[in-house]
Parts: sequence; C-alpha cells; structure tokens
Amino acid sequence: MIYSRTTSKKDLIKALDRKYNWVQGSPYGSLWRATVYTQEDLEKIADALDMQLHLRLEDTEEEQVSKYDFEIILETVRNFYEGFVELKTA
Repeated sequence: MIYSRTTSKKDLIKALDRKYNWVQGSPYGSLWRATVYTQEDLEKIADALDMQLHLRLEDTEEEQVSKYDFEIILETVRNFYEGFVELKTA
C-alpha cells in the first residue's frame, strides 16, 4: 500500500485487515479468514500508523510515503502496539 495525504483511516484499516487477517493457501487458491487482530486492534494500529505516516510526509514534504518506508513504519507501530496490549488468543 502507498500512503498519501488523501489516504483515510478506513483505507488503512482495510489494508491492515487484508494483510493480517486473510491467508491464501496457494498462489491460485482462495483467501480464507485467519483473524490475527480484532477490529478494535486494527483501528488502534491504523490510528497510530496514520499519525506516524502523516508526520513522515510533513518531515519530507513528499506527496506519498514509499512502500519501503510504509512497511518499516508499520512494523514499528505494530511492535509497539503488541508490546503494550495483551492480544487475545483463541
């Protein structure tokens, strides 16, 4: 996902849900639900991610965050989130 000034939190939540809560068994297989994060978890991660990505755009005065920078910031936000929240396990 490429983040720009027009990306909404809803877009981020949708992208995070697709990335972490859906699994594809094979390259040609269909996706199946494998919930890693609850909707509440996704909303909190998306809020923090949105804030950090927005700050990145302000600091660099660029129009969009590169995929590489997006992934680094996402991993950092996710690691902080998991460090402070006890995730529910099945």
